Amino acid sequence: MREGVCLRCNLIGLCGFALSSLGAVLFINIVAFESVGYSSADSQLRHNMISLGSSIMLLYFAGIGISVFSQLGSLVQLPSLVVLLPLTWYLDYAVSAAGYGVYALAFSANFILIISMFIGMEYPGRELSIPPKSRIRWWCIHEGRLTSRPLSKSARAAIASVVAASVIILASFTLYVHANDVSKLKVVVWVNGEDYGSVNITVYLDGEAVHSRTMVYDGGYYAMIAGLYLELSSGSHTLELDAWNDSADLSIGVIDSMVHVRTLPFAEEEANLLLGVYLI
Repeated sequence: MREGVCLRCNLIGLCGFALSSLGAVLFINIVAFESVGYSSADSQLRHNMISLGSSIMLLYFAGIGISVFSQLGSLVQLPSLVVLLPLTWYLDYAVSAAGYGVYALAFSANFILIISMFIGMEYPGRELSIPPKSRIRWWCIHEGRLTSRPLSKSARAAIASVVAASVIILASFTLYVHANDVSKLKVVVWVNGEDYGSVNITVYLDGEAVHSRTMVYDGGYYAMIAGLYLELSSGSHTLELDAWNDSADLSIGVIDSMVHVRTLPFAEEEANLLLGVYLI
C-alpha cells in the first residue's frame, strides 16, 4: 500500500553526521589556523608530508560533504582518518591531549555513521530497526515504505573477517615498526668554528653514544659541518650533542645541543644539531 510523502531520518546517522561536522570545524581550528612555517632546517620529508596532509584533509572534508546525503561518506572519511593520525603526530599538529581528543571525536563520528548502515533509530516514531530502512541514506523524503533486507550470514561473516584482519594487521605493523630499525635519520652537526675552534664531539641517540669524531677548524667558512646516517625504529627520539676542547667554553660530559625528532616507517628524516649556528 502506498503512503503519502514523508520525511524519514535515521537518528544514529544524524548523530554521526553532526559529530563529523563538529570534528571538521575543530580540525580546521587546529590545522588551518596553525602556523606551519618553513625553514632551512626542515627536511624534505616534512615538506612532502605537509603537502600530503593538505590533500588528505580535502579528502576528509569531501567525505563529510557526501555524508550530508549518505552514510557512504563515512567510507571516504575512513582512509583519510587512518592516514591523518600518523601525519598529525609527525607534524605535531596535536600539541596537546585536546588535539588527539579532536581526532578521537572524528573517528568516533565516522564509526557511528558506519553503524547507521546496520542499525536505525527511525524518526518519526523512534523505532529501532535492524537493518535500518535504508543503508545508504540516513534521511530522505519519500513516497511509500522503504525497506532494507537483513545481511546474509556470509555477508556478516565477511564483514567481521575484514574488520578483525584490519585490526590484527594494523597492530602487528605498529609493533613491528616500533621494535625494528625501519627508519633512517640523517644527522647534520653544525659547530661555529670561529667561536669554538676545533672540537671533539659525541652524538647520543636516546642517551646512547652512536658517533664520535674530531672536527678541525681550518679558518675558512665559520661553520664546521659533519654528517652521519643512523638506522632506528619509527617513533619519537632524542638527539644530543656533547662537544669539548681545551677551552673553558666546552667541557666533556655536558650536553651542548639537543633536538627531538619523529621518524616515520620506511622513510628518511633529517635533523640538525647546532652549536653557535642559527638556521633560518
